[in-house]
Amino acid sequence: MVPEQNRSWRAAALLIPLGFLQIVALIIGTTASLSTFGFGDVIASLSLALAFLWLFGDILEDTEWHIKISISAGIFILTGVFIVLTYGVQEFRPVKFYLLGTVSILGGLSGAGAIVRKQFNFFRLNIWLPLIIMVFMTLSMFVSHFRSIINNGMILPILLVSVIYGLIMYLIISPYLILTAFNSFYRQRMKCVISGDSDEIR
Repeated sequence: MVPEQNRSWRAAALLIPLGFLQIVALIIGTTASLSTFGFGDVIASLSLALAFLWLFGDILEDTEWHIKISISAGIFILTGVFIVLTYGVQEFRPVKFYLLGTVSILGGLSGAGAIVRKQFNFFRLNIWLPLIIMVFMTLSMFVSHFRSIINNGMILPILLVSVIYGLIMYLIISPYLILTAFNSFYRQRMKCVISGDSDEIR
């Protein structure tokens, strides 16, 4: 059963960023030059995972950081498994991109939350969040392409792609951050997601 607090009009506002990103994903998916890489599928899948994280963020309240990260990762993994089972393993091609996005988004939220939670405002969050997302994306890309870097010295191309992918991940989160700025229900949930305590951020 859906918890009572998740059945209010304020909770239903989550459909706005989710719907917007699903439309963007659909448009990208029908664009020949972009659909080949599965960008639309990645955006649709990550936006759904973020929706679940925002909706059930209150379960992260008063949790230790390692438990918070584990639960958040579990939400993304279960969403990914659901998507793969829905599409089929052969149809859902960008599994690797989804995993890279998961690591960078969760790493960015945790890192930025640790920095801004004592003196929180949305401006500071939106300065640190894209930077830390790009750092995690770069580290993940270097690990996943380690052999290519060693054999071919592809450091600069991978670094450039990492920055671009990191910015894309930040743009995927942005509609949810905008919702959080205007919706007290999800502002509290976001505080639980990035700090583990809805009252810790001032």
